[in-house]
Amino acid sequence: MNPTAAIESAQLPVACQSPNTDILRCGSGTLVARWDGEGQITRLAGVVPFAEFLRETGFLDPLLRGSPLRYSSPNAPSPADVMGTLLVAVLDGMVRYSHINELRRDAVCPEALGFRRIVSEDSVRRALLQTHAGEEAWQAWLDRIQMRILLPLLERDWVMDADNTVKCLYGRQEGAEKGYNPKKPGRPSHNYQTFLVGRLRLVAGVSVLPGKRHAGLHGAAEAFGFLRKLPRGCWPRFVRGDVGYGTSAIMDEAERLGLRYLFKLARTRRMRQRFLRLCARGDWTDAGQGWQGLFEMVRLEGWSHVRRCLFLRRPARRKPDGAPAGPEPDDPARQLLLPTAEDWLPPASGPADPSRAWDFCVLVTDLPGDDPVALSQLYRDRGDCENVFDELKAQWGWGGFTTRDLPRNRVVARYVGAVYNLWSLYARLGSPDAHREAKTSRPVLLHILGRVVHSGRRTILHLVSTHALADRIAAFLAQVHEVLTRLKATAEQLGPDAVWILVLGVVFRRHLRPTSLAPPPGLPGQQIFAFP
Repeated sequence: MNPTAAIESAQLPVACQSPNTDILRCGSGTLVARWDGEGQITRLAGVVPFAEFLRETGFLDPLLRGSPLRYSSPNAPSPADVMGTLLVAVLDGMVRYSHINELRRDAVCPEALGFRRIVSEDSVRRALLQTHAGEEAWQAWLDRIQMRILLPLLERDWVMDADNTVKCLYGRQEGAEKGYNPKKPGRPSHNYQTFLVGRLRLVAGVSVLPGKRHAGLHGAAEAFGFLRKLPRGCWPRFVRGDVGYGTSAIMDEAERLGLRYLFKLARTRRMRQRFLRLCARGDWTDAGQGWQGLFEMVRLEGWSHVRRCLFLRRPARRKPDGAPAGPEPDDPARQLLLPTAEDWLPPASGPADPSRAWDFCVLVTDLPGDDPVALSQLYRDRGDCENVFDELKAQWGWGGFTTRDLPRNRVVARYVGAVYNLWSLYARLGSPDAHREAKTSRPVLLHILGRVVHSGRRTILHLVSTHALADRIAAFLAQVHEVLTRLKATAEQLGPDAVWILVLGVVFRRHLRPTSLAPPPGLPGQQIFAFP
């Protein structure tokens, strides 16, 4: 019998079924455990200041009441209750609808966010069934939220990172196909084609596709569709991706749109032969961190014209037995260019082969400049998007809340991405130097104990944190309130859009130093948290 069934079937004594009854005495009796079934307590009191952040920046109503969710029955929950429940569940890092049961008795979070109550898991799951009849309306709603989050930032120079990640499936979900799955070959999966704002670790968009649609062409179609919705002045400086995006069709489309690119090419047999011929040349130059580079104009089979490629090489490292060996732990080049298993060539057998002495890769680009150090570093910076995937999947339940149909999975994945963006920007108010993952920011800023006390006509929420940084947490909450109050007073006549632009100026005051997003003078600018 599972624990839940055992609790439900247990016959508790009558004395233990009533509230305010002592149920445990410890030691000499000085510590008494008493069940209080009527107390209004929450373990997510950090939602309260975050709710103020959403309300003052104009995101709370769109998240709760802007969705296409509608009911005709008078007995149905309100759309705000359903979307508010999903918002709290995503913030808490939940990954299944059944985890919503942990929140059912929480009365503080609904009051803070402005909806009535936490609804059941079945109510949320059934509500999202409406995506079947009108998924375009749901996607348009999420487009509006993401555009409002990102558009002020996209007016500056930025880079679009396109990549995908695999989500393994263990049921009979729609689109569960055996596609590219390096960790569990043969396991059905979904593919999350994603494009990100480089350096800022913000999600611009995601599409959940069947497992066989893992090729970069599918992700590029989503990315180009996103760009067509933007004003031309908000397009990225260039788009970059790995070997899945270094195909003729994607480069042709980018050139047709006037979009510059930086991709990695697959190491085919003919590319290896070309590299062997280039090894005999003596004009290889330093490309930074142990690599050598050489520019070459190349026209591969299927390409419409020649393109400029950067060949990169470095000496292959080997173990004493001749087997391939990865970089040493203290090697500064250990994370460069994300080498795969194929990057390490097998040991030579027989006559010396120049190709076996080098680890190499090839980049293709139409970016101006002939500096191999700068160009190779631009591609190495792409590796940061792997950190975003790791955080979203491990700490935000991205790919969670799984159902058997694709429309609900697509909508929830984009909703999680929007909440992730807002929380990341909120956390940066206290730590502007760098992005802080949920693993460190959530225990500090969200997992705060709150107890409601009613006194006369006032309702007071007492906040308590057991974290070692409790004093800094109190300072952060005070600073957030002060920043929002000052910004609201400054932009009183301009509305929430102007407040949001000023908030971005505060958040990125040290990272981007944008002149068009400069915060008003007098706002606090010190870093409060040095996260562990």
